[in-house]
Amino acid sequence: MKIGLPEPVTKIFCGFSYNLALLENKEVYGWGLNEQGILGSFNLNIFWKPVKISIDKRHRIKTISCGAL
Repeated sequence: MKIGLPEPVTKIFCGFSYNLALLENKEVYGWGLNEQGILGSFNLNIFWKPVKISIDKRHRIKTISCGAL
């Protein structure tokens, strides 16, 4: 299934109601229910397509993980 990410994916993780993808360029994208703003947005919208998660440029992402609330 194509999910329309701008770069190749190195890791993908599934939580109870959301998903995260780590791209080769170390950007993180998420989609799903966004309960309690878990995808980093300031709203509780459901994201049916991947959205880039804003991460402070001072941090280097090595890995990601998901869980359940």
